[in-house]
Amino acid sequence: MKWIKHNVTATRNSKELSIFLSETGLEGYGFYWRVLEIIAEQIDADNISDTVTFPLKTWCKLIGNRPQTIRKLAVISGVLGVFEVGFEKEYDIEMLKIGCPHILKIADEYTARVLKQGVSKGGKNRDSIGRVSGESPSRIDKNITEKKNDPFSSENDERLSKTISLKEEKKEQEHRIKQYFDQFWKAYPRKVGKQQARKKFTSLLKNAFKKGTVERDLANLEVHLQKYLSSVQETDLKYVKHPATWLNSEDFTEPPENDGAVKEQKKLVAVEGWG
Repeated sequence: MKWIKHNVTATRNSKELSIFLSETGLEGYGFYWRVLEIIAEQIDADNISDTVTFPLKTWCKLIGNRPQTIRKLAVISGVLGVFEVGFEKEYDIEMLKIGCPHILKIADEYTARVLKQGVSKGGKNRDSIGRVSGESPSRIDKNITEKKNDPFSSENDERLSKTISLKEEKKEQEHRIKQYFDQFWKAYPRKVGKQQARKKFTSLLKNAFKKGTVERDLANLEVHLQKYLSSVQETDLKYVKHPATWLNSEDFTEPPENDGAVKEQKKLVAVEGWG
């Protein structure tokens, strides 16, 4: 097959494809069209199979991405029904089979005629694979026993949902860290080395998110900051520490000496949006 039709409304008209692209972005868009090209390339009058099987490493070279990314995109596309996908092992090599039953519908007119003639002359028909296992019908019984290894089983479907949820949580954390830093930068008097300060601040907050101590650490930071600003009120600005230097010199995991101040500051944090 030399040509495939690119329906410009495909991403809007296909619910499965639109969900896939909303979850994977441009990376998923590139994966989708590259897979179509790879499948289309091997279709001719003597071979009308709409599935392709390669070692995972070969897919990585053909698409130009890492194994974990290709595996993730393949699993998501299979779960959503964008492609029919199956994983299997051959001589301890991870194989990935991807099929696209609708690809013949988007072949150009010339190719469609040639393929139709090929079928009438006894050309090979499509090698159908199931959405779940991707194995041939002769291996259905074996597939049942191997269901726990199936990347599209309910367990793996749940894992995919968790992965998407974690991705959304990460975006939310990044958004909150940006907001917190903007507030810190606005409050700090010496506006130098913003990139270094942002890097240090982001590192501190990411660790706090991991440990579940964001509220505490932000409250500590606010108290330490107010204390430092009070101490340099009468100081020439050039003698005030660089923001990154100040962030490096303080330990926000430790509560300040005045516990009462921390409690009051937590209230302030909640009101002003730091926590």
